[in-house]
Amino acid sequence: MSGQVERPLGAERKTAPARAPGGTRPRAAKESSADQTGATLTSRGKGARGSAKVSEANGKPAPPLKRVVPAAERARLRGAVAEMAATVERTLAELGAPGHVVAATVGPTITRLGIAPALVESYAPDGTLRRRERVRVAKMLARASDLALALGARSLRLEAPVPGQPYVGLEVPNREPSPVPLASLLADRAFREFEAAALPVPLGRDVAGRPVLADLARLPHLLVAGATGSGKSVALNSLVAALLGRWPPEDLRVLVVDPKRVEFGWLEGVAHLLAPVAVEAAGAVEVVGKLETEMARRYDLLAQAGVRDLASYNAAKSPQMQMPRLVLVVDELADLMSLAPEEVERSICRLAQLGRAAGIHLVVATQRPSVDVLTGRVKANLPARLAFATTSQVDSRTILDGPGAELLLGRGDFLYLPPDVARPIRGQGAHVAEADLARLARRCRRRRGQPDPYAAQFAALQTAAARAAAGLFERARELAEAHERASASFLQRKLRIGYARAQDLLERLREEGIIDEGDEGQRGTTGGHR
Repeated sequence: MSGQVERPLGAERKTAPARAPGGTRPRAAKESSADQTGATLTSRGKGARGSAKVSEANGKPAPPLKRVVPAAERARLRGAVAEMAATVERTLAELGAPGHVVAATVGPTITRLGIAPALVESYAPDGTLRRRERVRVAKMLARASDLALALGARSLRLEAPVPGQPYVGLEVPNREPSPVPLASLLADRAFREFEAAALPVPLGRDVAGRPVLADLARLPHLLVAGATGSGKSVALNSLVAALLGRWPPEDLRVLVVDPKRVEFGWLEGVAHLLAPVAVEAAGAVEVVGKLETEMARRYDLLAQAGVRDLASYNAAKSPQMQMPRLVLVVDELADLMSLAPEEVERSICRLAQLGRAAGIHLVVATQRPSVDVLTGRVKANLPARLAFATTSQVDSRTILDGPGAELLLGRGDFLYLPPDVARPIRGQGAHVAEADLARLARRCRRRRGQPDPYAAQFAALQTAAARAAAGLFERARELAEAHERASASFLQRKLRIGYARAQDLLERLREEGIIDEGDEGQRGTTGGHR
């Protein structure tokens, strides 16, 4: 027919869709991919890599294809751990941060899954490889709350990366945690091989079930902190029990400060105890001061013998002249700091700085890890940290200088940070039953009437503050005798002290009869101190 152009079948002109009342075009219904865009997806090779040829009918290129590269190695898992790993992989893939579970370890309280970030390949519309990139670790860390929701866990902790391993550690609490008896740690082969250390102590087991061991002589001091009920006192009892069961009283003596009055009652009468357990804050301050005096006495002996440390001194002396190692255990530092903060802080810092060579070691615990208790000087001199569960991230940063302790489960779950390790080690603390403690105390009990000359010598020592006060009084006495007068302002100027201390010295001078009772400024004539 003239004037008409034949069109192929199916090529009828499509009428433009009517506009909506608001002036916008309604969306057309989806058609098949071949009719809508003319795109066809084909696979090349063995089906591992896909390519696409997309027509550009609408003038816009199709989005690139992405593919997650399968893991080269997978962990062989079974049972509940396999289900947990499948849930983690599925959740990460749905959230756009795919990963592969390549390792798994089951500990007493925690199961740790090793997640390797997946490698994602991006392809252009023509099927050529555009780029290969690995999922960022920060992207996986941001999914911690979603993983906890998917697993139904009350608390999760992500460690990125696990030290010495090329994967991120996801720590999930076990539904049925198992305790860690102290006896099992002492019988472990790893601890028997570690007994060559000077003061070996087992702390617990890590997330893989391996013993967490420490040498108190190398640390050389330990700071323990955590909230109430997190397991601090149980850990201290296990530590003391391990030391007492390993060393005789001739080689190791213990000093204990127990403001709670009930945690270390089993130590009464034990031969290793150098002084009675201090339960009052004033008695605890006195014990710390006497220990500082004992440290000064030991340094004098080391200097006279020409040796550098206690081990060299004992090697050169007879058994009767040897000195034991001393371990001070403080169950609550906050009570001591509330009574005499300046004196306690100075004594602890001095003991921590100089105690190692003298064979003196500190184990200090507190349930209030605030900056007014754990001051900068105290933290700087207690390099090893043992953190139990805390109530806030601020407390965790005070103990460990970083977060993590606020995510712990409590009841012995800890983070151990020795001075030679960059990242803390998570584990479950050792537990010792009361019956075992009573049995150990009966075995180590001193026989009635047996002399203890070293304990008597320690009891006769003066505290560092008492020695300083005695020296100050002698200077005030010399000034009063030399100038034949004394007053509070005069002692303030000469001794560079405050008014309260000057008034106390003036009262002592009156009591000694060095100055008259009636005339404050005149020297006494009947004191017999000319």
